[in-house]
Amino acid sequence: MEQTVRTGQSPVNQHVFETNPELGAKVLTVLDRIGRGSGPALAQRLQLQQAKHMLDIGGGAGTNAMAFCREYPGLSATVFDLPQTLTVTKQCVEDAGLSDRIQFQAGNFHEDAFQGTFDVALMSDILHYQDGKTNAALVAKVYGCLIPGGRLIIKDRFL
Repeated sequence: MEQTVRTGQSPVNQHVFETNPELGAKVLTVLDRIGRGSGPALAQRLQLQQAKHMLDIGGGAGTNAMAFCREYPGLSATVFDLPQTLTVTKQCVEDAGLSDRIQFQAGNFHEDAFQGTFDVALMSDILHYQDGKTNAALVAKVYGCLIPGGRLIIKDRFL
């Protein structure tokens, strides 16, 4: 932490899901629990009745995608996350009975392209561990997959 404060540079250059899958699974459980509390209220506040397809970038267990699909019956979602994370996501989505409305794209959101175009893109809790230049590039990339008039939703916590 001292080095980060002194230099302003994050020591993180890979996500925990890539460096330590066991710890990543534990983090995913915590994020899922947080999302179960905040996801439904977030979905409700956003007024997305007209949206048809949402991209959930770094969507983890699919918690937000499921909350949004429950709130908006006409919405389908694509969860984009690392392949090892999506094994958990697929099971969660299946258990929730939403397999017909939620699809999956495996990849690293910094390196791999998003397939398709979307009315809404959600970036939830993925910006706080990256620097400004990296985040700006990711936001630009996400913007590129939105339809004209599409909405980018950013939800994060910064310590």
